[in-house]
Amino acid sequence: GKDMNDGSTKIKSFNPLYGTNHKFNGWMDYFYVGNHLNSVGLTDLYFTLNYQKGKFSANVTPHFFKSAADIYAGINKKSANLGTEIDFSIGYKVANNINFSAGFSKMYATESMEILKLGDKDEPNTWSWVMVTFSPKLFSSK
Repeated sequence: GKDMNDGSTKIKSFNPLYGTNHKFNGWMDYFYVGNHLNSVGLTDLYFTLNYQKGKFSANVTPHFFKSAADIYAGINKKSANLGTEIDFSIGYKVANNINFSAGFSKMYATESMEILKLGDKDEPNTWSWVMVTFSPKLFSSK
């Protein structure tokens, strides 16, 4: 990234050549593909906890977002902490080729996130999804 007030035109943000969709930076797309370019950059510290028993599975992934460069509101330097996103999903294997899954995400934004992305950090921000996956085996060598 680059500091907001340093006057530099050199951008040091990492830019993947192709979109990574939800693989990195949380499921809520706050920092989707390249929308953080020409900004302060991003550090995403996260870990995933998985659980599986029989046909049931669950996972939770908290993301701790931080700016990679300084954020300013006027001349006042702000915290690098952008907020925390929690991603949670569950799955159930109905049959060998049918899976049911659902997920929920919640963002807890900070004042620094508000400066970068505008909006109101105190507004509730959640996202959920439901998916049925059917994977038929069409051709077999047996």
